[in-house]
Amino acid sequence: MKMINIFLITLYSYTQINHVSDERKEDLTYIEFTKYGKKINKQQIFKGINNNNTTVLSSLSSEEKLRIGSYNGRKCTVNTAPYFEKIDISTRAKLNGNVITTNEPITIGKKYKVSEDELSYLTHVAKKEQDSLEGVKMEVSLMANLYDKINKVKYPTIVDYVVNGKWFAKRSLEGYNKKKKPSQKYIDATREVLFEGKRYVGLDVNEHDCIKDLIWVSTTNKKYNRAAYIPGETILYNNNCAKYIFVGFAPGKGGDPFGVKVSEPPVDISTTCNIVDKNTISASKPFTSGKKHKVSDDELARLAYIASKEQDSLEGIKLEVSLMANLYDKISKSKYATLLDYVVNGTKKSLDDFKEPSQEYIKAAREVLVEGKRYFDSKVNMHASINDITSVSSTKDNSDRKAYIPGVSILHNSNGEKFIFVGFAPGNGGKLYGVKKNTPQKTTQKTTQKTGRTKTKTKSTKRR
Repeated sequence: MKMINIFLITLYSYTQINHVSDERKEDLTYIEFTKYGKKINKQQIFKGINNNNTTVLSSLSSEEKLRIGSYNGRKCTVNTAPYFEKIDISTRAKLNGNVITTNEPITIGKKYKVSEDELSYLTHVAKKEQDSLEGVKMEVSLMANLYDKINKVKYPTIVDYVVNGKWFAKRSLEGYNKKKKPSQKYIDATREVLFEGKRYVGLDVNEHDCIKDLIWVSTTNKKYNRAAYIPGETILYNNNCAKYIFVGFAPGKGGDPFGVKVSEPPVDISTTCNIVDKNTISASKPFTSGKKHKVSDDELARLAYIASKEQDSLEGIKLEVSLMANLYDKISKSKYATLLDYVVNGTKKSLDDFKEPSQEYIKAAREVLVEGKRYFDSKVNMHASINDITSVSSTKDNSDRKAYIPGVSILHNSNGEKFIFVGFAPGNGGKLYGVKKNTPQKTTQKTTQKTGRTKTKTKSTKRR
């Protein structure tokens, strides 16, 4: 079966992101560009024919997509939404511009013992991946980083993992000749990393690629323009569908970009709330149901009053009381016997100037508390005024409400709290709501190895 060669062409869409085809053809998969989960361009594929001429297949049918996908059973979806936070480079690499330097290690990691023959073989693999001495230090550091986090039962030694873990390119694993070992300086560089624990990239640096294997670079439409790669900021996608934040290039003319893999947008809005007008939460009907609370009419009035101090619309009242219920459902009832007690004393809301709110506000509070109607999911546990937001991952202008992306934008407030934006309450000046995720407790290296983050995504095999 003839392989279809695919590469990117110029894209024009409302995202104003343009990506231009490279001179080299890609022959792996078809690529679907999305923004915030929505497809933003028609599929356009180049099919290689005689002498690198091309025939354009645009607006692919389902049958064509299936046919193309069948060549490798995979498609890559590139999410162009800016949901990634910049990462701190200071703990991940020492740089000269956007090139990683290896004059001294960036950190010390776990030590691994291997035989001299194994040491020579791993050096051979690293040298096939990165040709320079500095690059070998980085490559072996990456080997160690990857092995730190995999299942030691499945791969008892780092050599076993490198050979059988399907991460490193087959061509790099082959061709070793004991009679023609790498030069001693390269072997000594490998020894430094493995025997002494010296790492020349940060412990969470876990990805690299040949530039030709990249399918999208967030800061340039010409992926071979190495100067356009920004450490800690540029987002890269490779043809194995892995996505990561660029840390730096290995030294040398053809040094690979190294980086840290990143996850998908942190909150699935489809399971969180109903959104209208791009980033406003709709409270025209309940989103879900929750625990019912027995509250007196007097308590309802007081809770509705407190909600009205936070939000000045009827829909905003429904959202605010839903938040009260979400928070109270998760706290100790021995400390706060009633919801009103929690709101007043736990969240420090004052009733000193209490005035009876309108009946429609009280009715809205009753719907939420007595009937159990909720206008967003129980995971929503934060709100804030936009004036209290100190940074937004999707914009430099904190006051630009249109730039807040539901489920995507990462916010920091003046209290130092970090949370994911869900949506604004309706109305001019409506407060914003979000999800503050619990920070997982750190575990020791021993515990990590035992219980294991054993999922290493080795099925997305390298590679280069």
